[in-house]
Amino acid sequence: MVPQRDDDIAPAAKVSEVVSYYNAVISPDVSLEPHSGLSMSSWLMLPHLHRHLYFCMVSGHKSIRTLLSSFTYVDLAEQLPSKSSPELAVLFHHQTCAIHMLQRCVAELSRSQTGPDTDLFEGIVWFICLCIQQSAYRSWASHLQGAKALLRFWGRRTLHDTCGFPYYAFMMIDIYRATTSPATSITDDTIKQHELYLQHIDVINVDARHTLTPVPSQILVAAVATTIRRLLLTALEESQPSAGACSLQPLRDIIRLAKTFCPRSWSENVLQLDNPTPAQPGRESETTTPLDDWIALSQCYQSATILYAVLSDKSCYAQYGMNGHYYDKERLEASETLMRAIRYLFQRRKCSFERPGHYKMIIWPMVVAGVEIASVGNATEDLQFLCASLGNLAMELGALAMHHAAVFLQNLWEARNGNRGSNEADKSLVDWDWIFRENPIFLM
Repeated sequence: MVPQRDDDIAPAAKVSEVVSYYNAVISPDVSLEPHSGLSMSSWLMLPHLHRHLYFCMVSGHKSIRTLLSSFTYVDLAEQLPSKSSPELAVLFHHQTCAIHMLQRCVAELSRSQTGPDTDLFEGIVWFICLCIQQSAYRSWASHLQGAKALLRFWGRRTLHDTCGFPYYAFMMIDIYRATTSPATSITDDTIKQHELYLQHIDVINVDARHTLTPVPSQILVAAVATTIRRLLLTALEESQPSAGACSLQPLRDIIRLAKTFCPRSWSENVLQLDNPTPAQPGRESETTTPLDDWIALSQCYQSATILYAVLSDKSCYAQYGMNGHYYDKERLEASETLMRAIRYLFQRRKCSFERPGHYKMIIWPMVVAGVEIASVGNATEDLQFLCASLGNLAMELGALAMHHAAVFLQNLWEARNGNRGSNEADKSLVDWDWIFRENPIFLM
């Protein structure tokens, strides 16, 4: 049992329950590298804000699993606040406490501070992640803007040095949030912020293996460059003077950057080995290949990023017309590679003795794969596989975003293929902004 301190936020028995659940159920899912989890002594070293957030995470995880076991494809984000349960009561109590503490900390900020408040920034990023866990899209978007305001207050060029891991998490949320947002809904500051990310990606001192989004830096650069290009094209369409101040990177250069990435070399560097892991005693006929798992994961992000670059670029269709797509070859290759890699990782989940967790880290690539399948209108088995796998991930990870991703893909399939009509030439046409008009986020 956790040693009780007079100022702790809950009775010792409740704290022990939260710590035990986090270590046993949640901790294995937050990183591909094994780690010790949360110790009893480290709990007492946490600020009260972070303790409340641990309670939110655990109670939210339990509540979402309970809801998913009772419902299938329904709008659980609407039902979550209305359901009455002890776990939800715990969630809302500690969430309210965390909000009040964050508000108080922000109100007490002073320009005389010598640097960023790392505990505050980490707490805000963590709170955004909890909103994503609950699929509270309006909330996370508002808190994201609040975090950006703090970046401007502190000076955003310094935060990646002082708040390495939380800044990395914030950066990944913002980068992938922008990929699934209509270009017209993104603020003018986004281009400047993304240009800053390009400077930070290679210098931020964070081991990707210990994150929820272990994306190779070269692929991350390609994704950011695609978003900047997409925003600039929209600004040029609307004749915004500020758009002319930035150069428009050619799409072929972005695709070349993504295609020249080598999944094997990157994966070997991650593992610093290129040999299979010896089989467990009694399973000598089996070998596991962690290298192949990392290769497949990096292929997922590489191929999905190529698809994002092609599918979201309106200039392709404007230049080459409806009867063909200049990047059809790249699109087909990326789509086939992506589905092979996704299926491989989920097959490893089912049959591997070690059950590597790479399949838990590819939510965004799975959504992009589904968008491509729904847009082309073929491979119904692949779409069904993606939706079923996302639904299972929602239960396994205790997060509604995966459930909503499955519903999103099903609805997109029905919208695209129920109204396609006789004109088959529109198969290559994708209105990225319309598809993501509700501004969802699916990276976690």
